[in-house]
Amino acid sequence: MKTFYRISINKVTIEFNTSLGEGDWVSTVGGWRCDALLIPGAQLEALYYDGIKADTKSFTIESSIIRWSGSLKPKELLVRLSLTKDLPKLEEEKLQLEKDKLNLEKQKSSIETKWKVLTAIGAIVSSLLTLSTTYFVGQSKLATSLAPPRVHTYSSAMSIPENRCINSLTKSLENYGLQNVTTVNKGVYATKENYNIFVGCDTNTKAIFLVVSGPEDAEAKQIRENIKVLLPY
Repeated sequence: MKTFYRISINKVTIEFNTSLGEGDWVSTVGGWRCDALLIPGAQLEALYYDGIKADTKSFTIESSIIRWSGSLKPKELLVRLSLTKDLPKLEEEKLQLEKDKLNLEKQKSSIETKWKVLTAIGAIVSSLLTLSTTYFVGQSKLATSLAPPRVHTYSSAMSIPENRCINSLTKSLENYGLQNVTTVNKGVYATKENYNIFVGCDTNTKAIFLVVSGPEDAEAKQIRENIKVLLPY
């Protein structure tokens, strides 16, 4: 398919050719299917067959069908089409497409990040639930049933390197008065009485995760709120 351009003041016309053969013939309507006619603004300029320009009386256009009414149906057609666009509008459409592309990329990035965050928090919560359950079983061997630990989470953007994040957290949690402050993989673990606290720094998602697990919902939530202000940004 050859493409030609004609540019005038504030307008550009694109002319292109497409070939139609037996595979495009629709016998039930007696015409060729030309999908290029479905392009918004496309105009048929001329038809050629056997090196001859077809008379306009030999065919009619119905949507994307070129119906032949001449005496002898050609085996193949060359269709010349044109598409005229206003240059300002074309530039506007181009800019809009670029904006749409950027928005889609941002949405994709946001969705991927959210899934990573949810996956990371899910893994942390599972670990803390196991730790908490083990702790309570050890503290109350006579208990016949255990209430599940209450878990509260929080996440925020991380703008500093992972090692600085962990070092800052370690000092902040120690100064806050938490017990058993320990550096673990990608984060810091600590306790406060019967409550487990984990703060993670994840370079992949560029996020800081805070998870608090313990027996009382209100207290676990309050600990989370108190520690939130200690997180580095």
